This record gives sequence, structure tokens and C-alpha cells, in this order.
Amino acid sequence: MFGLGKEHKGIHSVFQKLGYSPNKEYNFLYGDTRLQFIHEKSAKNVDVFLDKFRMGHTLDFRQRLRLDDLTIPISDLLLTKLQVVKFEEKDAKDIVVIVEDHELGHKDGRETLNLDYTAELCSRDWGLYKTISSTWKG
Repeated sequence: MFGLGKEHKGIHSVFQKLGYSPNKEYNFLYGDTRLQFIHEKSAKNVDVFLDKFRMGHTLDFRQRLRLDDLTIPISDLLLTKLQVVKFEEKDAKDIVVIVEDHELGHKDGRETLNLDYTAELCSRDWGLYKTISSTWKG
């Protein structure tokens, strides 16, 4: 999940209403960039990235979180999957489903993979470009 750091109190409130408790130790260590909540009955974890997605590369979502009501734009979701260095079967399945179920286009839309946005990010970050192009080569 993704959220804005400035809205952390609201994020805590929503998860508490849903039966989740904050992982206090984890949130103390990483709370500036990431939060974790644990469901009280099922013990399932939910991670919430704040402002930026930091894995192999950093994707800044602060200006993009409001482009969709329920999630990050589908182009950004695809980029989080494409930058995985140690590729697993579930990652490949996620990528195939995203590409199969969405149109390719040149602007952001709920069901559109924005090729221009992806190309712009790759043109500014050679490492991201290399990771993505290496992913597709297998």
C-alpha cells in the first residue's frame, strides 16, 4: 500500500478501524518512510510505503497518489514490479496480468499504462532503465 507521510495519523486511524495494530518497533525504526500494521485476528502484515517506493530504485509517488482513487496509477504499480532484481514466479505473473489487462497509452488513466511517463523516468534514471530492460531479457 502507499500513502503520504503527512497523512500518517489518518493511515493509523483507518488501519485501527479495520482491526490492525501498528507494529510499534518496526514503525519506530522505519516510520519516516514505511509503516507496518498487523491484523489482530489473522496476524497478516500490511506494509504502507510513505511518499516513495524504495527498493532497487526510488519511485516518488507524492505527486501521483491522487491520480487514482483507490491505488497508485497502474503505470507505477508495473514499475514497482519491473524493478525486482531477484525475479520470482509471482512477480512474472503480476507483470503479465498488469500488461494483459490494461491498455498502452500516452497519458495516465485508470486502465492505461502510460508509456510516456515510463520512458521519462527511464530517461532520467539509467539504472532503472537497465533494470527494466534486463527484466525483459530474462
